[in-house]
Amino acid sequence: MKTVLSFLILISLSLTLFPGCSRCNSGRSTDGESAHPETVPVDSEAAITPDSAAMAAARIPEAAPGKPKVIEFSATWCGPCKRQKPIYEAAIEKYGKIIDMESVDVDENPALASKYHINSVPTFIFIDSKGKIAGRTNFMNADELEATLDKLAADQL
Repeated sequence: MKTVLSFLILISLSLTLFPGCSRCNSGRSTDGESAHPETVPVDSEAAITPDSAAMAAARIPEAAPGKPKVIEFSATWCGPCKRQKPIYEAAIEKYGKIIDMESVDVDENPALASKYHINSVPTFIFIDSKGKIAGRTNFMNADELEATLDKLAADQL
């Protein structure tokens, strides 16, 4: 009995101290709406440049000059990432000629995930045509992603 009680206390403390991915509830609020309705702008002055030789190895291919870019960070074990994948693939089909769109597995490329301060997956980083970070967000439904990509393509993000 003492062992079972100790085990339950340990589990309870673990869940309290280490809640895991903040988006593993599939990015949905209780009312069914997306928990991420807007892209969160970040420091728009931050240029995309390699930080060191190690970071240079972790870089993804540069976007074509004057072309915006989207980097989607995900993981194979992540449930919300699995739900996001067909949405992102459909967006690549529609926007792939006007926006460079990449997908990065955080387990295969932890240095790049660290460079962009990825704390939860899926996470999107939006880079404008000047090479500056225009915004970042987590799980997005198809309509939200399409609206954001329309703004990015029009250089209005």
